[in-house]
Amino acid sequence: MLARLEDTPQLPGRPTAKAPLPWPRIIGYLSAAAALLLAAVLTSALVHLVALELPTLPGLLPEDLGRYYGSYQFPNLMLNLHPDCVMYYLGYPKGPSHTTVVSEYLFPPEVIADPDRFKPQPVVELWDLISKQDWDVCERAQTGVGSRAFTTGVYPRQDRFLYSFNEDYRVRMGRQPLG
Repeated sequence: MLARLEDTPQLPGRPTAKAPLPWPRIIGYLSAAAALLLAAVLTSALVHLVALELPTLPGLLPEDLGRYYGSYQFPNLMLNLHPDCVMYYLGYPKGPSHTTVVSEYLFPPEVIADPDRFKPQPVVELWDLISKQDWDVCERAQTGVGSRAFTTGVYPRQDRFLYSFNEDYRVRMGRQPLG
């Protein structure tokens, strides 16, 4: 564990990133699935550019050097595997409109021990920016769901992971799954 960044996004009014990319405005007009796909494509391109700053993790295949892998473990762990580090988020809900997010970056010990090789700042800055933009998308979705006009939503096939999360949550809360 190297860096520990904490942020407590609140709805509404959490500060935005200093230099946001233009795509969050576009994402506000897309479906959740399209927004996540667009974010994944842009993130993959940015990860590839930033990954050149640090040595890659040992044992990666050549085709993995330009890829990003992400995983979610119910109820609150998001794991990101990059060519040069592992990063995870833990979300700690504090109420219906408040979650504390803890993010930690993991680098190989031999890279951390070598000041000539260990330059984590670009990776940390990139993921801090992406995280703040993701939180902005979540805040916008939460605002929409909280609207008096909202009654129900639909899950396109691309949102099957969100559907699975909601079904798992319903069961763990003692409710029947919807479908």
